[in-house]
Amino acid sequence: MPRSVTGRSTEGAIRGFTLLELLAVIAIIAVITGMAVLSLGDGGRDREMSEHARRLATLMELARQEVMLGAPTVGVAFTRHAYHFQHLQEVRDGVLEWRDIPGDETLRPRSLIDDEVEFELTVEGRRARLEFDPEQPAPNVFLEASGEVTPFELILTDEREPERRLRIVGEMDGSFTIERPDESGRGWR
Repeated sequence: MPRSVTGRSTEGAIRGFTLLELLAVIAIIAVITGMAVLSLGDGGRDREMSEHARRLATLMELARQEVMLGAPTVGVAFTRHAYHFQHLQEVRDGVLEWRDIPGDETLRPRSLIDDEVEFELTVEGRRARLEFDPEQPAPNVFLEASGEVTPFELILTDEREPERRLRIVGEMDGSFTIERPDESGRGWR
């Protein structure tokens, strides 16, 4: 029969953790969790911003591919918080206007106002004036049958934290890249 150092029988004795041991473990877990949260930052918001940029670049590439396969030229109209994919459409006897592409769920207009994301657009080196919410926005960027794209830079800014920004660059050859600010905050990478 096993005996403890004090000579008592250890049979039937229940061995547990002391309060001090439990508090030490809880403190260690709290410190590790705190460090993990601080190292990640607001990863959820960063992911959300990245997702918006990737979605827009992917939709523009999809529309460009469709145009190259024979669809009419697509214009992309940007407002301060939204983007619209458009075709020239006849609105009355021979009058053509740029209008949102009807019946296309993929290229439907998208607003990011509820997500508090604002756009700044530069087209061919000139800053474009983006309206808040026009009834019928005019396209700023064109996707042509040749595969060419109007060169542009679109900056997505988080209105909650304006230093959180992403930039989509569209080149004339039809390539799209997504960039983040560099460490200095003055350039892009």
